[in-house]
Amino acid sequence: MIEVTARLRAQISAKEVQLGAMRTFAAEGNPELQRTQEELQSVRRELSRIEGSSPIAAIGRGDALGKSGLDNLGRLRDVKYHEFLYEFLAKQYELAKIDEAKDATVIQVMDQAIEPDRKSKPKRALIVVLSALMALFLSIGWAFAREASARAKADPEHASRLEVLSSYFRRN
Repeated sequence: MIEVTARLRAQISAKEVQLGAMRTFAAEGNPELQRTQEELQSVRRELSRIEGSSPIAAIGRGDALGKSGLDNLGRLRDVKYHEFLYEFLAKQYELAKIDEAKDATVIQVMDQAIEPDRKSKPKRALIVVLSALMALFLSIGWAFAREASARAKADPEHASRLEVLSSYFRRN
């Protein structure tokens, strides 16, 4: 009786979860939703019928066993309930994983890509010409600076000034 009660309670819990999920996308007039509600009501009626006629109800009234026996039976019923609920949900989870693996995502091309008539950006030729001119000006400036440095080192008056200047830079 405990097993049957636990199985029915697990089915009720699973049906309630299923109903909650269905209510997110289905209207009250949906035949699938109405069928699931009827199944839930029938399982609840069966559970109340079984609980009313079971010897566990007599134990609850104090007819056969004491308080510890009632606690043990209640705990056993809870264990069986959670066991059946876990098995039921695990089966549903496995079925959902299989359904998801079967249902491949379909990619639909809305519009075909059309190749443009002319390229708009970046203008590579302009970038190359500007980069070459910048490099030319920088190399000419570097050559002038290098030559001025060599002439300053050759002149004794400027060489002493450059030596003092470079010593300041070396300290910092």
